[in-house]
Amino acid sequence: MKRRFSIGSMIAAVLLTAAVTFNICYVAIWNHFSARLSALSEREEEYAKLNEIRAYLSEYYILDDLDHETLIEGAAEGMIAALPDGWSYYMNESDYAASLDTEADDFVGIGVTAYFDESAGLRVTEVYTDSPAQRAGIRFFDLIVAVNGQDTLELGSTAAFDAVRGEEGTDVVLTVFRASTGETLEITVTRARITEHELQSELLDNGIGYIRISSFAENVNVQFRAAVEELCEKGAKSLIFDVRFNPGGRLDVLADMLDLLLPEGTLIRWVDKNGREGSLSSDASRIDLPMVVLAHEYSYSAAEFFAAALQEYGAAEVVGMQTTGKCFAQTTYPLSDGSAIAISTLQYTTPSGRSLGGVGITPDYEVALSYEQTVKFTTLTFEDDPQMCKAVEILTE
Repeated sequence: MKRRFSIGSMIAAVLLTAAVTFNICYVAIWNHFSARLSALSEREEEYAKLNEIRAYLSEYYILDDLDHETLIEGAAEGMIAALPDGWSYYMNESDYAASLDTEADDFVGIGVTAYFDESAGLRVTEVYTDSPAQRAGIRFFDLIVAVNGQDTLELGSTAAFDAVRGEEGTDVVLTVFRASTGETLEITVTRARITEHELQSELLDNGIGYIRISSFAENVNVQFRAAVEELCEKGAKSLIFDVRFNPGGRLDVLADMLDLLLPEGTLIRWVDKNGREGSLSSDASRIDLPMVVLAHEYSYSAAEFFAAALQEYGAAEVVGMQTTGKCFAQTTYPLSDGSAIAISTLQYTTPSGRSLGGVGITPDYEVALSYEQTVKFTTLTFEDDPQMCKAVEILTE
């Protein structure tokens, strides 16, 4: 028997269904809204301290020229500096723009690589060939203690680097302490457009190919492959790779360079925040020659990993000193005001799964440079470089 429904009962059913649907949606929306309110409340509590500080500064701070934008910059820099990994960093707008220029290997500057020593100032670790800095007399390991009369320690890392940078054709006056002579010098350098060369190579008399790798920046892998192939064509029977004073660089560049030298297998492993794992591998094609890597305490990141991977595969022996010990890779995230943060997003390990964090690699042959040799590193002849001499001795034997 067929059942009949009146229009009234059908409308009631529809309204009942609509009411149930509305209630479900209402509950879902309210729960989402409550969660958002709770999160907002937590964030307000987290940043209440900053608001308190800002209020006290506005009310009682004695100097009139209080710049709130500078305070925000300082807070942002301090937040990243407080991260426990020790490798993340903040870049203000000018720093980030300069880093993009540097990555392109074509930028305006004086032509040096330096790091900020918090107890001393800006320490020069490389002076580019035929750069304004080299022509003006800046030397490797010089300590820049003031820029245009401003003390670099008082300026701090970001402001000190900013002070050295500037427009093409303008001058900057650097006060330099030269440890090798004990002199304090004032040197004027004219900023210019710099084309960076990250790799140098030559064939030594005994058939040993020598390649100095200054960094693992973009396109260095292309230069590296060309240099290795050229040395092999010239008759190189063994190779020395020098990554001393190398600050590291890109993982993809590193992997491509290792691929040329290692047999088929894993090159590098990593894991992200969510536990997702990844790796890069090499194919079977390789350059199979006796190899030595020169590395020491100023070899960072990709530089020490380059040595570690070759050492683990038994493809090369390492000469030098214990390296720094880094195990985090950073990703750069641009911010809306033109600044950026570079934060550790991956933790990586060697092909065998070993972390270098806080440990670094132990050389097969421990050979130190004296302080005098370190200061004069870029002008040392191979004969006066004990680490280089040991590498040649190993390959000659």
